[in-house]
Amino acid sequence: MPKKRKYISHKNDLKLMEIGRLILRFMNANASKIYNYKQIADGIDYKNPRQRELVIQALHKLQGSEKIKEVERGKYIVNLKIAGTLTGIIDFNQSGNAYVNVEGMEDDIFIHSKNVKDALQGDKVLIITYHYKGKKLEGSVLEVLERTRTEFVGTFQKVAHKDFGFVVCDKNQSILIFLFQRINSITPKMEIRLL
Repeated sequence: MPKKRKYISHKNDLKLMEIGRLILRFMNANASKIYNYKQIADGIDYKNPRQRELVIQALHKLQGSEKIKEVERGKYIVNLKIAGTLTGIIDFNQSGNAYVNVEGMEDDIFIHSKNVKDALQGDKVLIITYHYKGKKLEGSVLEVLERTRTEFVGTFQKVAHKDFGFVVCDKNQSILIFLFQRINSITPKMEIRLL
């Protein structure tokens, strides 16, 4: 009698890809930090034992595709030297999403607003690419390599009865808000420097 073929669920593969995307987003928030699987599971809000088992499986898939690496037993870090990383100039649209123009590539790479990290319009960024739900190519910003602007001019707005205020900078493409604490004397128009 012939042996029955084992059924492989493609739904589970899609679920692991989605968990892998959540893991990369969480780990990219602090790309130089080393995490264990419990910290990662808590970071993406997967707390029960079955969910943690899925996190472990997703970590193995990410490690197999070299998107993360295991620095010591059970401890993982984002692999910044992988084939999926590209460098380009980021361009934001009005919704907060962005596109990265990579030299030598015909199409720009879409970056969701949740994945832009601290990049600003025109910055040179390092991104990691992946296929979202197996369809189009997307990316996440890993780090800002070079700032195009470091000086911003804006209007200071003090919060009434509080010891802090905001400087709101608006340049045609985007609105930036910087928080200042412990205010002594600040003029309504001032120059600030982004470090």
